[in-house]
Amino acid sequence: MDRHLEYCVKGHLEFDSKPPVKYTPIDSARQICTAFFGHTVEMDSMLSQMDPQTITAIMSDPDLMRLMSNPQVMAKVQQLMADPSRAAEFMNDPDLMLLMERMRSLGVNPGGTGAAPAPAPIPNPWASAASSSSVKNEVVAVYGMGQFNEIVRTEKLLVVVDFTASWCGPCRHIAPAVDSLAKLYAGKAVFLKVDVDKNRDIAQAKRIASMPTFHFYKNGDLVEEFSGANASKLESTVDRLAVVEVPKSEPAAAPSPYATIPLQAAELATFQQCKFDVVKEKIIEFNDSPGTFRRYRVELHLADVCSDCGLVLNDADLATLSSLVDVVSERTSFHRSTITPAQIDLIDRMIENWKPAHLPPLVNLLRMAVIHPSLHAWLTSANIARIVRASAPSNEASLGALRMTCNLFIRGPLKKVMVDEFDTIHEAIRPFITSPAGPIRLAYMTVLINYAISFLEPKLAATESAQSAKVQLLSICSELLQSSSDVKVINRLVLIVGSLVFRDTTCKSIAHSLQVAETCAKAQSEFATDAQLSLACSEVLKSLNDDDN
Repeated sequence: MDRHLEYCVKGHLEFDSKPPVKYTPIDSARQICTAFFGHTVEMDSMLSQMDPQTITAIMSDPDLMRLMSNPQVMAKVQQLMADPSRAAEFMNDPDLMLLMERMRSLGVNPGGTGAAPAPAPIPNPWASAASSSSVKNEVVAVYGMGQFNEIVRTEKLLVVVDFTASWCGPCRHIAPAVDSLAKLYAGKAVFLKVDVDKNRDIAQAKRIASMPTFHFYKNGDLVEEFSGANASKLESTVDRLAVVEVPKSEPAAAPSPYATIPLQAAELATFQQCKFDVVKEKIIEFNDSPGTFRRYRVELHLADVCSDCGLVLNDADLATLSSLVDVVSERTSFHRSTITPAQIDLIDRMIENWKPAHLPPLVNLLRMAVIHPSLHAWLTSANIARIVRASAPSNEASLGALRMTCNLFIRGPLKKVMVDEFDTIHEAIRPFITSPAGPIRLAYMTVLINYAISFLEPKLAATESAQSAKVQLLSICSELLQSSSDVKVINRLVLIVGSLVFRDTTCKSIAHSLQVAETCAKAQSEFATDAQLSLACSEVLKSLNDDDN
C-alpha cells in the first residue's frame, strides 16, 4: 500500500479484530474520505471521478492532507457540497478555497465519462461566490488558477482584477477605493483580488510586473489594463466598461430636429469651485459661537465640559476638519487620498448638532467632498436627504445643499443612486420650489434638469427605476407648470417636459392625459414676449403631436 495511504488508513480508520481486508487504492481513499466527510451522495459522486493516479496525487499533497485532517474544514466542505447556494458564506475562507482549488486542479471536476450517467457535479464555490459578491457588494479573494479562470470565463458582468501584495504600500492605499467601487457597481461588475505572493502562477501567466495592476475582462477577454494606485482612473475605467452594450445592428438615433429639446449632456449643471480657506475659517468661527448649536450650552449646563458633549469641535476635531479640507481641496490627488471614518463622523455630528444658519460652510465643503470616490458609500439617499433637510431653514445652506445635489450627477455610481432613489431625494428637495428666494427655486429646477438629462443616457434609461422616476418627474413638472408664475421656472419646466417626451411614446401618452399640451400653449400665450420660452413651447407641442419625435 502507498505509504501516504497507509498513514491515512492507520491514523483515521478504526479496524476491528477481523482479518484485515485488502483494499485497492480507490477503496482505501473512499474509506479515508468517508471518515473525513461522512457518507453522502455528494461524496460518492466526487469519489467516482477519481482514478488511482488522482488518489495518489491527493495523498501526496501535504497541504491537502493537512486540510483533509481538519474536521472543521471538512464540515464546511460537506455543507457546501450538500447546498452549493451557501457558497457565499465560505468564499473568504482560505482553507476551504485552497482545498476546493487543489481538488479541481487534480482533475476532480464536474461531469462524468463514458456511457455511465454523469455524477452530481461538485459545487463551484468561486463561481457562486462571484455571483453572490455582485449582489453583496464584496471583493472576491482569489485562491487559485482554477477559481480565477472559472470566474473570468463564466461571469457575464465586467470582471475587475486587482493584482496586489500584502507588503505593497500603494496597494493598501487604493484598497478602500476598490472596496467602495465594488459596492457602488454591484450588479454591474465583479471585483477580484489576487495576492501575487499566494498566486504566483496567475501573476506569472498574466505577466504582472508591478503592483497594484488592474485587469478588466469582458466575456472572458482582457479588454484593458493599467498599473498604479490611481483611484480616479480606476473608477472612470470601471464606469466606462461596466455598461450594457447596444447591439451593433441597431442604427444610431437620428439627430433631434429641434433647437431646444432634448436637453444635452453638456447642459448638466455642476458646481465645482470652492474657497476652501474661507470654508475652514467660517467653521472655526461658528464653532466659537454659543448660538451655533441646536441646543445652547446654557441649556445643557455643561459649559465647563462642553468640549466633550459632542457639540463643540475640540482640538482633535479641528485637526480632523483641517485634514478633510486638505483632502477635498486636492482633486488631482483623489486617486491616492481617502476620506476617513473619523472625518465622516465629524460631518455626521455637525449635520446633527449645528443650526441651519451655521451650516453653509460645511455644506459647501460637502458640495466638493461628494465628488471624492471614497465618500460614495456614505452617500446613501437617507444621508443626502438628511443634509438637505438640515439645511432647509437657511437660504444660504439650502442653496449649497441643492448645488451639492447637482454635483451628485457627476459620477456614474452616484447618478444611479439619484435615479434609483428618486422618491426619497425629491421628497427632500421639493419644498424649495415654494421658496420666496428666486435663486433657490432655480437651484431646485437645476436638479430636475440634471435628472432629465440623465434619463437620456441609454444605460440609465433602460432600467426600471429610471422609467418610474421619469414618469414621476413628468407628473411633477406638469403640476408645477399649472401653478407657477415664475417665467424662469416655467421656461425650465418646458425644457424638461420636452426632453422627457422626446421619442418616448409612454411619456407622450402620459403627457396627453395630463393635458401638458394645453398647459404649454397657455404659457406660450401668457409669455408671448419671451422668445426663448415661446420657441421651447412650440417645439414641445410639435414633439407631442409627432409620432416620430
